[in-house]
Amino acid sequence: MQGQDRVVELLLSHHDYFQGSLVQQNKLLLLAAESGNDAALRMLLAAGGDVNCRDERNNTPLHWAVSCGHQSTVELLLDRAGEPNSKDKYGNTPLHWASTYPSIANILIKPYADVDAQNSTGKTSLMCSVLASQEETTLRLLTLGRANVDIQDENGWTALHGAAAKGNESILLHILDEGANIITRDIDGWTPLDVAVINGHATAMAILRDKMANNSVVATPRLVNNEHARCILEEMSQRKSTGSEGVSGLRSFVNSKHTARLQAMLDVGADIDELDPVGGATALTLASWFNDTDIAKLLLDNGATIDAKDSSGRTALHVAVEGGYCDLVGLLVDNGADIETKFCGWTPLLLAAKRLWDHEVGSRMVKYLSAKSVGANLHAKDYYGRGVLHWCAVYGEIPTLTDLVRLDSTLLNIKDYCGQTALHYAVGARRVDLVRVLLQQDVNTASRSCDGLTPAHVAAYTGQLDVLTLLVNACKSAREHCGGNRASSPSGHVTRPPGVELQLSARDTNGYTPLSIALLTGSLQIAQFLRRLPGGDKGGFEYPRSITYPSIVAWCPPPLQLPTDDEVLDLNQAIEGAGPRKPLFGTTVPIKTIHIR
Repeated sequence: MQGQDRVVELLLSHHDYFQGSLVQQNKLLLLAAESGNDAALRMLLAAGGDVNCRDERNNTPLHWAVSCGHQSTVELLLDRAGEPNSKDKYGNTPLHWASTYPSIANILIKPYADVDAQNSTGKTSLMCSVLASQEETTLRLLTLGRANVDIQDENGWTALHGAAAKGNESILLHILDEGANIITRDIDGWTPLDVAVINGHATAMAILRDKMANNSVVATPRLVNNEHARCILEEMSQRKSTGSEGVSGLRSFVNSKHTARLQAMLDVGADIDELDPVGGATALTLASWFNDTDIAKLLLDNGATIDAKDSSGRTALHVAVEGGYCDLVGLLVDNGADIETKFCGWTPLLLAAKRLWDHEVGSRMVKYLSAKSVGANLHAKDYYGRGVLHWCAVYGEIPTLTDLVRLDSTLLNIKDYCGQTALHYAVGARRVDLVRVLLQQDVNTASRSCDGLTPAHVAAYTGQLDVLTLLVNACKSAREHCGGNRASSPSGHVTRPPGVELQLSARDTNGYTPLSIALLTGSLQIAQFLRRLPGGDKGGFEYPRSITYPSIVAWCPPPLQLPTDDEVLDLNQAIEGAGPRKPLFGTTVPIKTIHIR
């Protein structure tokens, strides 16, 4: 955490800026609460941060601290006047979020939280705890908070209905011990006993029947004589217990993988493309999440819009590719799915390339989507300008790379928005096998990134003598192959094809040659190797005897990063073509001590 605390201190050194940008300050405060960084939280609050600020879903720092189980952070926020009864977008208070953390629930219950506060579906924290089968939290809410056991949610369910649905004997008995009304009926007339019968919980049924025998009003449990009717009732019970609103009733049937009931809903006019207001999915995108080709085919046969997007912007094809569901991908493409539709700048082919770490599945999807019969655009770029070959150069295998180059050799020298080619990526990722294959193609070995870095710079920085040797030998072979067939420019100067010259004397924007970088990183073998090559001796340093080690380190190029991390895709940040430029490498290479003689 010390590193994070230092970052916060640096940010707060611009305190006047934060005073005019409370939104940015509050983002930091929410992040500190989510990560449980109490030290950073104290700094931000001392600088005037709003302890009750909210994010885009109306969550406060207290919501985040509770949901992530950071007890000390919860105590700190409450001590600094954090509002325990604040509600998020769905009406949940922090106590609703505390179901799985009984010790945190214990802190919130007294003297802070309203234990009977209801969320947007009418559920109290007690109901949430019961439905999550959290006995300890339930017991604390009942004994310490004196929670009202008979409050009904929007479906008419009480905590006892929830306990009957889950079949948790201990929780059921705890609620009954608090005097719960055993004959309360929900909007469909169900008593808790009905719910136990529908869900097939024999022990719960026996307990409730025994209690009802001593009640002056006898409720007859709902008869379930038909298997199809049982399934319908089970789904109704599931909907009530989760509080989710289905896609016109379709979502629950997709969840249950019950094609007959799904078809019945479609036959009576259910909106097949409607978005689920809770999860934001359509029936088809939900079927893709579950990799259910049968449900997907049924939906397509009934006219589902194949390219309809969920609330995040994904189509069913995006979901299937992200999940690695090859057969479903084939079904969707065969039925006319748009193979160029973008999600945060990602086409299905790019998403498949991003999954090449899964060699079998990723390679299969890339091969299928890039085939001429399917015709995906091989030049598509994500929001950092990375194409399919960039991803393949990091995660792919030799057959996949060679197939792509065979389909379109111009992919070899396409650059991302930082000016990097697939060769830069392969060298930076230490993929010697792929570097060797790329060098057998018409690749430009002297290609320079926006920072002026060539593949040789990258190899020197990462200490790869074997890669530098491959680069040198490839250029030598190319020159020998060219022989006397050198082309002439209009001015009469002799020119060579791209890649024939390695340009070891090339300097990046900081003035470093590959030799400079080798010396600064302490790669003496590489430095000796480079000095024996034409142009490779450029960039050496002459140090005065009085120079100090910190002075030498200060000359080092900044840490570099290979931009192939698996980003969290966010529509608000990942706008096509507007992503921030990322530096080149992923691993910081430590600067070794240089001994001055």
